[in-house]
Amino acid sequence: KRRKEIEEIPVGDELRNDMLTSLIVTNTVRDINRTNNGRDNISRPMTDDEIRANLLDSFQGGIDTVSN
Repeated sequence: KRRKEIEEIPVGDELRNDMLTSLIVTNTVRDINRTNNGRDNISRPMTDDEIRANLLDSFQGGIDTVSN
């Protein structure tokens, strides 16, 4: 749903500044950190599954955290 909303916003218009939006626009024309690194498999937009995995990982504290 959010990806569709972003697609309907004209390029150049300001987007919300949140984690989901940042992950959705990664490696697209809307990505403020976009670079051409010459590796097609790396420079494609993230899939919904990849975004979901990143969000879950961040909410759960990642896999490399230390618990007391």
